[in-house]
Amino acid sequence: MSSTFAVETGSLPSFTELLAAADLAEPVQLAGAGWTGDPWPHGLFAKVADAASVPAGIELTPDLEASFARAGLAGSFLAHVRGSARGVAVSRMPAGVTFSVLALSSPGDYALAIRLAATTARLAGVKVRFSDEARPQGEEVSAEEALVRFGPAFAEENARQVGTWLAEDVAEGRTYHFQGPSGFTQLAPADLRDVPKDRRLARAREILAGDATAHHAAAADPRRESVLLTAAMVFAAGADGRLDEEEARQLEAHFATITELGRFPARELLDAVKNEVSSIAALRELGSLTLRRKAFVLAGEVIASAQGGKLGGDPADPNVQAITALAAALGLDGDQTFIARVVTAVMPKYAPSGVDDAVARSLVLGMLLAAAADGVVDAQEAALLSALARTVPELRSRDVEALFASARARMSEGLELALADLGSLAGNEDKCFALAAEVALVAGEGEAAMLTRLREHIHPGDAYADCAIATFAAKYATTARG
Repeated sequence: MSSTFAVETGSLPSFTELLAAADLAEPVQLAGAGWTGDPWPHGLFAKVADAASVPAGIELTPDLEASFARAGLAGSFLAHVRGSARGVAVSRMPAGVTFSVLALSSPGDYALAIRLAATTARLAGVKVRFSDEARPQGEEVSAEEALVRFGPAFAEENARQVGTWLAEDVAEGRTYHFQGPSGFTQLAPADLRDVPKDRRLARAREILAGDATAHHAAAADPRRESVLLTAAMVFAAGADGRLDEEEARQLEAHFATITELGRFPARELLDAVKNEVSSIAALRELGSLTLRRKAFVLAGEVIASAQGGKLGGDPADPNVQAITALAAALGLDGDQTFIARVVTAVMPKYAPSGVDDAVARSLVLGMLLAAAADGVVDAQEAALLSALARTVPELRSRDVEALFASARARMSEGLELALADLGSLAGNEDKCFALAAEVALVAGEGEAAMLTRLREHIHPGDAYADCAIATFAAKYATTARG
């Protein structure tokens, strides 16, 4: 069923040269690939099938690889980008390489395969040979012609021809397993049976890409959604094998301020994680990008709170490994920009800076100015102010009630005087803006005008301010239900 783009050449460019020349908009990730310093990764999957009756992978051992080579076969690996349903199966040949688009692939998979094949052909000075079931002998086209001919229209028509019967077979009672970037995904009759016939193919592709919210229990079950968000935090808290006091406070703060976590008693959610979530892989059930990003921010803050804001460092560090594992489990490992923004935003928030009382009061003042921008400190803002007082190092070690009283007194003297006090933060501009931005964003975007003024007076780094706004907007984003 696969549609394959083959480039036959004895002078194959290295895989890194290929990726650089392809000039792809999305970073390419690999699954099932081992790298030993050769120009190309070694495939670890003996074969990536279009569909399988059981989820089974074969690791390509040296002996098996040698046997395959004698038979003229090679192992495969998957190259994928954000939004890939299947990834592109890449296989080395004795003289060249093939890029195969599998059944139920997403438009992004087709675009990636064609771009990789055309770029390889251009670098090698040869043509691309396209083949499928209807044209097993294949036909050759130039790299430029391949990019035009096998564009979006071809991708959609090919996906329909290859995948429609599979979707119908599933709806009529057959279960299949499809290998993709995150391992095997099962498509069962219950997933498609009640879907209108003309929507079954699209729904199947959505499920494999991880975007079919109706497919995931979390989308239809608010309790499961809350349990999985809790699971992300619990995994983060246990990354180093112990629950620190700071992590416990952070969990408590999130239960008090995150809408999805406030639907059920905290103890019930924690018990449910222990009894109902078997592994971190369950986080893939979170049915929307909004929820997965929210889970990553919550988990990242749990780790940062116990590490003095540190979220980077030695790849062997358990906390760094936890961040990496969380990103992969949540399907965010291809969104490095978002991950970098979160890490950048939360590090200053939890890094202790040894400030004096005047700076500590300025931190509180920025928070209160954001909360009172509309003239009212509502219950959600009040809960967050209390949570920050318990979790930010510079605040929890002080008489917070006195700090809040002093800040309120300054605000009573006039907005401009209060804003002027934010001009001297002794190097804590990013921390002050992080706290103010979080308070401004907890209730939505109503305090946007005040946040702009606070940014002008606090003077955070421009790049940092953008990271903080993106991070806390993701943390408090609402999840609409249809």
